[in-house]
Amino acid sequence: MASWWKFSFFYRSLKIENTVWLLGLGIELLDATFLWSRDTWLGLHNWIAVALLVIVILHLVLHWRWIVYMTRAFWAQKNNQEGLVGKE
Repeated sequence: MASWWKFSFFYRSLKIENTVWLLGLGIELLDATFLWSRDTWLGLHNWIAVALLVIVILHLVLHWRWIVYMTRAFWAQKNNQEGLVGKE
């Protein structure tokens, strides 16, 4: 993780205006975007994140009884196994 941070910092420090200096070669960056602007993509990213969060919460609410049942069954099985081992 530290190496990624160092690379990111190094990359940003070498970026001068619209040119990235990589291995001594100046590579000019284009201001082109894919379909939409950066701000549109960020807005879309944020709304998709909100929609996915709502879907996850709705999924948990709809399946809450199953989650409780499976949790209780797991701990009951765990307690039974520990009880059998202790009685031997």
